[in-house]
Amino acid sequence: MIISIILGSLLLILCIYIFLISPSWSAGRAFDFFEKNRYFAHRGLHGDGIPENSLAAFRRACEAGYGIELDVHLTADEKLVVFHDDTLTRMCGTDGTPEEKTLAELQELSLAGTDERIPSFDEVLALVSGRVPLIVELKGRSTKDMRICKAVSERMKSYGGNWCMEAFNPFYVRWFRKNDRSVVRGQLSCRMKGGDGTGNAAQDFILRNLLLSFLARPHFIAYSVADRKSFALHAAKLCGGCPVGWTVRSDEEMEKACGFNAVCAYMFWNYHEQSEGAIDFAGEKDVAAFCRLAQEEGLWVILRPGPYTCAEWDLGGHPWWLLARDGIRLRSRDPKYLEPAKRYLVAVGRELAPLQVTRGG
Repeated sequence: MIISIILGSLLLILCIYIFLISPSWSAGRAFDFFEKNRYFAHRGLHGDGIPENSLAAFRRACEAGYGIELDVHLTADEKLVVFHDDTLTRMCGTDGTPEEKTLAELQELSLAGTDERIPSFDEVLALVSGRVPLIVELKGRSTKDMRICKAVSERMKSYGGNWCMEAFNPFYVRWFRKNDRSVVRGQLSCRMKGGDGTGNAAQDFILRNLLLSFLARPHFIAYSVADRKSFALHAAKLCGGCPVGWTVRSDEEMEKACGFNAVCAYMFWNYHEQSEGAIDFAGEKDVAAFCRLAQEEGLWVILRPGPYTCAEWDLGGHPWWLLARDGIRLRSRDPKYLEPAKRYLVAVGRELAPLQVTRGG
């Protein structure tokens, strides 16, 4: 009898949990959206002096063919503005929030000390003009004030491009479920620990475990890739939800996020020794730095250093200047071949020996 009660209680808890976290029955719309558009520039393609969520960053993303993820706030004069943070401190060096200022006041502020200004949502839409898809994140924590939802919905009705919405606030996602069901909607979440959530432990627990999904029934779950092993995320996936990861900053992070535990890489002798005797492992040729980066991401590296590497590469990876040696026979015991090949491999060994698995690498 007791065992039956326990099993029945566990089954009831499981059913309630599935009800709470289950996504929309039409989650296939999100799979279609992201199948066609796999890669998005988070806050635009920023860096190298180009600030996030700037027109320059969005222009650069369009030119590179990436979709764009951006953030919108509603200003004091009820205009939509593209900006990420809840405050202006980090990006503009001043106090206040986007909601406290008018659009005109915000556009007087410099982004990260550059000539770029905070763009309006209208300016961004005019720039993108449907060239690439958009993920529009709605910023705000109110459970009652839904003006930003209505403003985005109304503005996007006249926009001809492909887009979807997402928010950490499940009540914003719920608004679109109730009032604009044509829009693909997503619930954002992450581990929310160490003060990076709402500041309320109970709210953080509810949000990171997707326990309000029953309100919004999102089409997709946008979860931090650093927290991709979250039980809630996997449970939502099992219930049919479309998983979307943010934010990947390197190829190594991408590989790890995809579930890989190792990366196989080639080294090309003719890339590192383009002139005889000048072996170069600097900058983009720094293979040791590549291996250390992979290690930081928890990835093994399987490396093929040469001297012959691959038939698909020029001369199999051999440098051109070998052919200047009269009568040389490549890939043989010819001393004219072995001497420079040995010199190259010794140089490779100096770079990589400390990183071998038998030495803690």
